[in-house]
Amino acid sequence: MAGPSDHNDSGSGSALQAVFEQLRSAHTLSLTLTSPLCLAVIALDRYLSVQHPAAESYSYDLTVTDGRWRIKCQLADSLSRWVRTGSLRCGAGVLVSQLSVIHDETRLSHSYVRIDNIHSVLELPERFLSIKDVGGIPEWCQDHVTRSDGPLQLSRKYYLPLWINDDPYGSVWVPYSPPPDVVID
Repeated sequence: MAGPSDHNDSGSGSALQAVFEQLRSAHTLSLTLTSPLCLAVIALDRYLSVQHPAAESYSYDLTVTDGRWRIKCQLADSLSRWVRTGSLRCGAGVLVSQLSVIHDETRLSHSYVRIDNIHSVLELPERFLSIKDVGGIPEWCQDHVTRSDGPLQLSRKYYLPLWINDDPYGSVWVPYSPPPDVVID
């Protein structure tokens, strides 16, 4: 059985770009990968869930990279257990096996990628250890993916801190101050 695929595209060498091209050309809005895509988690953000506003339920946005591109994706609600157990965190490796494009029908031209299934979470593979400046990795932004500094669910305006509820951060609280960058050592 083959290991996690790099899905190398001969033009760019980016596994992420090759997968997004497959997702864009798919007849459905969902893509199940034949072999999991190995990515590094460089940011993890939390906000109140739109689907479950009454319960204390949170949604998570992940910023992941393949080393050449980075993208902010929403984590499917069914996968939040990975975050709650501490397995899925900044600096971890993740094997993604299913992605989908979500269109926000209340906003014109707003869509984003959601991670629907994770094969496993693992220690950061060696190929990601050489990344010193994650801010220098270009952000993937194409027709079907919209850039956003806030939560991907646009009805939410700011992120909450991951573990402390009384100290939120974001542009709403501290103007002109971006959240701290995560450096992968």
